Amino acid sequence: MTRDHSDLLPQDLTLGWADLQGQHRFARRSGAATDPLRLQAFVDGMGLRVREGDIAPLRIQAVRFNWCLIVHAVSGPFLVDWARDRVNARNRGVFLFVNRGAIEITGPGARWSADGGGLHIIFPTTDPIRVRADADVELIFFSFDMSEIEPVLLSAETVGDVAPTSAVFRAAYAYLHAAAFETPDAHDDEDAGILRSLTRDIARSLVLAATSTLPGAGLVSAAQARIGQEYRDPRFSPTLLAQHLSVSRSTLERAFRARGLRVAKEIRRHRTRHAMALLASSPDLGLDLVAAASGFGSRSALRRAFEDVYGAPAERARPAGARAAIA
Repeated sequence: MTRDHSDLLPQDLTLGWADLQGQHRFARRSGAATDPLRLQAFVDGMGLRVREGDIAPLRIQAVRFNWCLIVHAVSGPFLVDWARDRVNARNRGVFLFVNRGAIEITGPGARWSADGGGLHIIFPTTDPIRVRADADVELIFFSFDMSEIEPVLLSAETVGDVAPTSAVFRAAYAYLHAAAFETPDAHDDEDAGILRSLTRDIARSLVLAATSTLPGAGLVSAAQARIGQEYRDPRFSPTLLAQHLSVSRSTLERAFRARGLRVAKEIRRHRTRHAMALLASSPDLGLDLVAAASGFGSRSALRRAFEDVYGAPAERARPAGARAAIA
């Protein structure tokens, strides 16, 4: 078992884990003159115990919020255990994307994709997990507290075969890769809040994409596709959606509730994401126009939705130099 070095580390070396909060990141590149104890502190901080392999050549880029951790790693062969003996580890869901090489995860709380093993899921349980790589690998480790995406659930009973080549998983991989290498402005708490909300959306989207065996999966998939086509129309509503799908609204709502969702909130979420993209990419566009183009009936409705979904004013999505000009 790897020895816990926490009692031996000077304060500056413990920053490998303790200081990895939101606006901070941990980087360990090949050949970097990083004290091995600092790297060990990071691995121990993740709750991992290295059984086989040398962590010295490990390359890591990581960013952590209190409720999630994103790690991009390039490693040689290894065998690690995640005992999950810490309370906060037991409510964690994990998605592991393997971009190069292959890993094997054993333990009752894990599952991997059927088509090649490029995506692995670790469920929020108390079960210990063992991860092995027999050759060099490149992967992204994304863990998150399930309470952050409630009422959406992730469990072995609700996840079926998943395809890492699907659009959702490819988009999630691209976002997580970028997030591991980039961080928000350490002095802008609202920008950091938006990044946290985006990361929360990614966790939620991954769980929803993996949940394919619940009743009404086909109906929910068709509904989500229709929402993606129609949400910019301010007249579009849950009732109209049900009519398009030739089902009653109660049937539609029941299928969404099985996943902890509400139809109206899904429509609102699509509109808010579209508004955020417009605010960020078109700094001269007035807020009334952004609201109308996104399907909101008014700028006040947009502002309320933005605060609810992202926890920050809509103006914060604009580039800093354009914020004063918002209309």
